[in-house]
Amino acid sequence: MQEQDTINILISQILSKDDELVCLRQDNARIREEQREGNRQILEKLDKTLDELKSMRRDNKHLANQLSKALEDKVQAEKQSELLSSALEELKNLRASELFELEKQKRQLYGRKSEKSSTLLQSTDKDLKNDKDDFDGSKPTSNESSTTVASDMNIDLSSSARSTSKPCRSDYSKRSTRVDNVVMHYCDGSSIPSDARKIDIRHWILYKLDWSVTKHVFELLRVIDQEGTISNYYEPTDTDDSLRPFDNVLPGYHVDLDMIAQILVDKYQYSMSLERVVDRFKDVDAEFSPSTVLNWVHRHIQELDKLDAPLRSVLLSEGSFLFCDETTELVKVLNKVTGKFEYRKKYIWGIKNPGLKVAYYLYDRGSRSMEVAQQFFKNFFGSITTDGYNVYKLFDRHRKGVTRYGCMAHVRRKFVDALHTDSRSAKVIQLISELYWVESDCRIHFLSESERASERQQRSIPILSELWQLLKPVFDETKDFAATLFIKAVRYAVNEWEAVCRYVNNGQAEIDNNTAGVSRGHYNMMLLAGIMEILSATIKEMRVGPSQSVYRNRLQTITSCVLSNQKVVNVVCNKSEDMVRYV
Repeated sequence: MQEQDTINILISQILSKDDELVCLRQDNARIREEQREGNRQILEKLDKTLDELKSMRRDNKHLANQLSKALEDKVQAEKQSELLSSALEELKNLRASELFELEKQKRQLYGRKSEKSSTLLQSTDKDLKNDKDDFDGSKPTSNESSTTVASDMNIDLSSSARSTSKPCRSDYSKRSTRVDNVVMHYCDGSSIPSDARKIDIRHWILYKLDWSVTKHVFELLRVIDQEGTISNYYEPTDTDDSLRPFDNVLPGYHVDLDMIAQILVDKYQYSMSLERVVDRFKDVDAEFSPSTVLNWVHRHIQELDKLDAPLRSVLLSEGSFLFCDETTELVKVLNKVTGKFEYRKKYIWGIKNPGLKVAYYLYDRGSRSMEVAQQFFKNFFGSITTDGYNVYKLFDRHRKGVTRYGCMAHVRRKFVDALHTDSRSAKVIQLISELYWVESDCRIHFLSESERASERQQRSIPILSELWQLLKPVFDETKDFAATLFIKAVRYAVNEWEAVCRYVNNGQAEIDNNTAGVSRGHYNMMLLAGIMEILSATIKEMRVGPSQSVYRNRLQTITSCVLSNQKVVNVVCNKSEDMVRYV
């Protein structure tokens, strides 16, 4: 019975296990079905994603094609832009060339005589006066004007448009430089060193100014030594010939330093234009191109610029006695508003150191402001004589080690200006003139500095005291008055009194600032004008011949004598004695 129960229990367990197994199989089948469904969904998603990737790839390929096309279009556009820019630049150059030719032709037609070419002056078919009367002042178009001018003047402008540079005249080299007085310097070939041999002969030219312009031509032997070095050799055949090539000139230039010095003096000291400087050479049988002379001037000015710093250092030496003044000059400057050049009043400073015989002209943008004075005199310690311009008061207010002396000439000038409005100015001018008589006596008797100071203290101080007693009451009484010329003069004198009186205690100081003045005076200029009028009239009456240059040389000599304050009567030469005596 127990066995039967055990069997039944086992059978029931087996049946339960079979039920579990069936359940497991069913679960397994369900899981597999779910897996297949999941795999199917995944595959569908993958297929969909793949289709999307393929679509994106096609879109990317399309975009890449569009980008490549855009880049090609951009490159093409840049090339077209470069071509357009180049074409525009060419049009601008052509336009500028045509406008230049137009202006050139207009100057040749209607300009000054010096602007007209010789070919145009010789033309008889064109009535220039009628053309000038018909010109209404309007600016014609470049094509019409160029065509009209070219057809009227028989000038081919197409060649100018094609050419990038202006061609020189065929006879330029023959006409640009001409010197009648030529001196040849031959080389003695017998004294060539034994280890060298002659391979060529060259000529080196030097233009030298003596009593006239002389063209010195040196015969140079080109020799080569044993080492193959080529050099110039010169040994004059004339043993008395002391002139040597490459002496007293800048490298690469053929003008003597004495001659360029004369050119610079004529141009800058006597304000002669470059054309007049060149014309002076024609009077001594020499002809140079203005561009050549201008090149000489610019090159040698570069060398002179190197002297600025040393000259300024010497000028401002410690303990020096300076004289400073400023003057005005019309200077050509650019107007930034209109873009045109205009002449404006600018200031030039003149500083002189008589002890070291140095004169310096300062131009700093045409300004006479305090900044310019502070920058220039920042390292100066000594004495200086100036007028009462407010900028110079910095020496009294802010600078130690600098003593400023006033200018009695500026004080006197203001009273001279007020003389016609107030008679009291006459007494002041008389007292100041007595001060100048003291200075004149000191110069006449060649007094030393100590003797000069002693003489001033004995004679000038009483005069200054009397002058102060005359000016100070007027200054006190007219403080609230309107400023007339006399009152302005009194105020200037009182404000400068301490500075203008310092000179009496220093024999080295001067009573005024005239040492720094650059004016040569009205008398000399009137005398010079009379001389030039007389000699110019005489030259016009002479026939063309050798004597013409003689008279013009006399004109230059007399002019130089007048400007250097020499006596004109001392200039006595043949064929000009009567004119000199007349002057």
